[in-house]
Amino acid sequence: MIQRLIANKDLNQVKVQQIYEEIERLYPKEATVTSKNIPYNIKALYYSPRRNLKTHKELVASLVFKSYDKKNLDFMADFAMRAGFYAGAVMSSPVYLKKEKTLYTFNRSPFAQAKSKQNFIKVEKKIKIDIFDTAPEALDLLFSYIMKYPKHAVSMTVQNYSRQTLEGSFVDGLPSNKYMAEALQNDELYQQIEPLAKSELAKQLLHNEETGNVSIEAGESESMQKLIEEKANEILKNNKDMQKLMKEEGETK
Repeated sequence: MIQRLIANKDLNQVKVQQIYEEIERLYPKEATVTSKNIPYNIKALYYSPRRNLKTHKELVASLVFKSYDKKNLDFMADFAMRAGFYAGAVMSSPVYLKKEKTLYTFNRSPFAQAKSKQNFIKVEKKIKIDIFDTAPEALDLLFSYIMKYPKHAVSMTVQNYSRQTLEGSFVDGLPSNKYMAEALQNDELYQQIEPLAKSELAKQLLHNEETGNVSIEAGESESMQKLIEEKANEILKNNKDMQKLMKEEGETK
């Protein structure tokens, strides 16, 4: 603006007082509004970020910022703390994690100095912020707001923690249990043991173990002996069939 003022008029016609007035207009020494009219969120920028109080101290998420520049890293940590306060998240104070150093080796030049190397070290700095006692909706709001206004050369990683009860059919619906059931159905040993485990004799043995009565009647011992002999014969037969099948496969090869 001052350059325009001087360019539009001849330098001899411009008075020093006009230049002073233009400088005072563009760069006032005092604020044009009183401190009472300043919004609360603007005043809070001159103080450290406020934090909500913990209630149950249950960790729900961990937020880690990574960058090679300390200024950008501190800025994003401060921005996340202030955004988390207004989003209703309970956040811990930022903690600096251990630095990661990476060594890069390059040739000094492609021709004359190709054999001489030059080393560069990159130091990656990290800041971790833990989040406690926060609803999933507030977490989604906070993370989406941080991702909407990112800082250059700063990456963010989030680790969520969820808790669920083991009551009802939750355990039966786990993927690991479904895969285990399919694997057991294809297992030959399990197919042989399953009828024995579901027999009346096995139930009687479990009942005796719970009640402390270890004795077995004569009729039960005879039935148990017969069942063991039958299963032993089936196992021997299966082993012979497997050996025969392996020999046939070896001959074909």
